[in-house]
Amino acid sequence: MNAPLKPSTLQHDSFPQTSVQQTTFHWQGRDARGAPRQGELQAPSRALAKARLQRQGLRELRLRRQTASIFSPTIKAREITLFTRQLATMIKANLPLVQSFELMIHSMEHGPLRERLTQLRDAVAAGEPFSTALRRYPREFEELYCNLVAAGESSGAFDVLLERLAKHLEQAQALRARVKKALRYPLIVLTVALAVTALLLVKVVPAFAATFADLGAELPSLTRGVLYLSTLAQAWWPWFLGGALGVFLTLRSARQRSRRFKDWCERRLLQVPLLGRVAKFAALARFCRTLATTFAAGLPLVDALAASAGASGNAAYRAAILQARTELATGIRLSRTLRQSALFPPLLVQLLAAGEDSGTLDTFLSHCADIYESEADTLSDKLTTLLEPLLMAALGLIVGTLLLALYLPLFQLGSVL
Repeated sequence: MNAPLKPSTLQHDSFPQTSVQQTTFHWQGRDARGAPRQGELQAPSRALAKARLQRQGLRELRLRRQTASIFSPTIKAREITLFTRQLATMIKANLPLVQSFELMIHSMEHGPLRERLTQLRDAVAAGEPFSTALRRYPREFEELYCNLVAAGESSGAFDVLLERLAKHLEQAQALRARVKKALRYPLIVLTVALAVTALLLVKVVPAFAATFADLGAELPSLTRGVLYLSTLAQAWWPWFLGGALGVFLTLRSARQRSRRFKDWCERRLLQVPLLGRVAKFAALARFCRTLATTFAAGLPLVDALAASAGASGNAAYRAAILQARTELATGIRLSRTLRQSALFPPLLVQLLAAGEDSGTLDTFLSHCADIYESEADTLSDKLTTLLEPLLMAALGLIVGTLLLALYLPLFQLGSVL
């Protein structure tokens, strides 16, 4: 290769030990040879981030807290998945790493991913290990990604580990798409229902209000209530719209910036009927798939659990997995530690025990991941099938009530005449 893959030792502190809130810092500095370097780093505080960079031989450091804007271009997860698959294919074909980057860079349009690949290519061409270069950009390449790449570099099976990583990302992407599909339809229907209701109150009801005023008769209570809502909507609709948008952006920002609020939302999600079961099976599938991938890559089970905890995507499961990891370090078997938590089904515990007894834990974990991915997919379809008639009925009820309120005075007037 143009830039040989240097063996790198997996540092134990690269795995998440606790659920301490991490902050992303953008840093600039110079290495031991005086060459300028820059990147991103996640750390609990600025002092720890600076200490980690100094241990890597960097000096003249400048750190800036990274704040992501909702309008700034970002690299999507599916782009990282596609990049990993393409890189795995090229490395398997014995192409040098730097040349693989060159081919991908010249084949894509200008954008954030091309810029990031250019930075990675320059770092690898300068002799830096690929996994070390990846750790500069924790927003795009999480710890699990970097650790598997580092394992491939240190074991000499870089092409095998990269192929396994690409498959893992593709399976995770497919699972994420199925869960999003279950949530997308209800949100679309609710948005349409609110839009139709607002249109009727602002545009249609006022036309009937003038007719009702000419009648001079007492209106039914339902009609009076709708007219009152229409008056409020006409006078305050910019405030309603701005308030709803403000609440949405505030909640979204709080979920991105506050680990505690995000964890609270993830724990409450498990308690939502039916949707909570989809989230549960999705978390179990991610946990099993990630643990199978990392353990098969040769990582110690304790370190593999640390990586799998964050990959589960749910605060409740992350805490339970980290607790199991602590007990595992004392010599207790994994199946026994997971049995103590109600979050893990008996089937999973029994299959893990069988995998531990037979020495094929990664195989049984892969089977469990297939089972729970199938369960999540089935429940997603059921959720969509169940919510479709309910949401359509709710939409019909709202529109029907408004129309009834508008035509009821006309019916009463016809009966009098």
